[in-house]
Amino acid sequence: MKMTKSFPLGKKTINNSVFRFEVPPNRPEEKTNIFMLGKQGIGKTNLISLFIFYMHRLYLETKGQYGCIPIVFAPTFEYTKLKEKSTLPPGLYPPRAEPQGIEVLNFSFRLANIPKYLEKDITVVKLKFAELTTEDVGTFANLMGQEDALGRVDKLLEELKRNYGEYTINHFLDAVKEDKAVYNSLYYIFKRLRDNGLFDEDLETFDWMTALKQKKPIVFHFGEIEDDFVLQALAGILLRKLYALSNKYINAIYKKVNIQNLGMNAKEKLSDEQNWFLENFVIGLFFEEAHLFFPPTTTKVLRSFPAHKYFKLISMALGRKRNFKFNFLVSQRLELLYKEFRTEYDDLFTGSKVDTTDKKALNEILRQSIPSAKDSIELVALICGNKKFEFTCTNLNKLNIYVTKFQRKEKINPEDSPLTKFKAYVSPCGMY
Repeated sequence: MKMTKSFPLGKKTINNSVFRFEVPPNRPEEKTNIFMLGKQGIGKTNLISLFIFYMHRLYLETKGQYGCIPIVFAPTFEYTKLKEKSTLPPGLYPPRAEPQGIEVLNFSFRLANIPKYLEKDITVVKLKFAELTTEDVGTFANLMGQEDALGRVDKLLEELKRNYGEYTINHFLDAVKEDKAVYNSLYYIFKRLRDNGLFDEDLETFDWMTALKQKKPIVFHFGEIEDDFVLQALAGILLRKLYALSNKYINAIYKKVNIQNLGMNAKEKLSDEQNWFLENFVIGLFFEEAHLFFPPTTTKVLRSFPAHKYFKLISMALGRKRNFKFNFLVSQRLELLYKEFRTEYDDLFTGSKVDTTDKKALNEILRQSIPSAKDSIELVALICGNKKFEFTCTNLNKLNIYVTKFQRKEKINPEDSPLTKFKAYVSPCGMY
């Protein structure tokens, strides 16, 4: 029996039929990782908006059995448009989909410089300085991997906790003034972050639980934050807290099993919060310009790279069991993305503009499935040879099966093809 559901993404180039993207049920063994490669102007935002629209709709319609709560990390403010219905001409939308906006929770930080016309739409939040880990501080200051410097930061934070308990950014700045060895980087960077409102006591602290309970898409807008290390630090902090929250889901699962083993009704014995997690905690992460958040590192030991560390946990098997069911990385530059995240996906979407450097990087990835260098180069040319607003979806799981059948000279059926070329529909929300 077919357990998947699907939604329409566009019209297939080959025969103009509807290309439907299949979504598996949110069972413990299931997850979907997607990567999209392409330059600006190819329709990436539109395609992502389609995924957000339908994954959220599935989540609501099936009460969390399919789909997810989409969480978007966006360097720009363009996803504030999701609340608006699209205004492009009729005939471009998915079948039976009328233009409509969707309710979205928008968050940002003061240092993102939110435009005046968006101030009413976006909630500005702060961080509590005392909640920052040594690794968070190190990322802000570009000390990742520098164990001696991180050790000094660790000792400094321990001393602040002993002296003040709930210490503040001002306590920290006063302390680094006394330590000339770390003064230059830490004092300069964190004074600037403080002055730009990242730890402003008058703002509310962002809380994942409060946001998720509304069961709406959540978008973090990073706007004019141009410092890559600040972007990576903020992403790491948010992912760490989200991952920590998934402990409540895991605990609810274990408790439910124990209660059921005793022959009792789990729903009646669990708390309201535990029942909420079991019924609603299904997360999908979307990263626009993913290379800004997850650049290459020289080490696989990601302890001092919080964003990399927690996204790896989320996107691998451990995250799947914690109900992180959907991950979508988008980048203009494959070679500028952390190497391990270039291969851990189920579907690859390529648009109409992929430069030579990224084609070479893509070829290296596909060679893991395709023994012949010539065949791999030809496949890259095929999947990157798209017209404007046309995409190729490559199912990597099917590609492995296809290659195996080819090598064994087994019969290959049309449905075995791992490639689908299509022209994307216009998203019902946010396109005008």
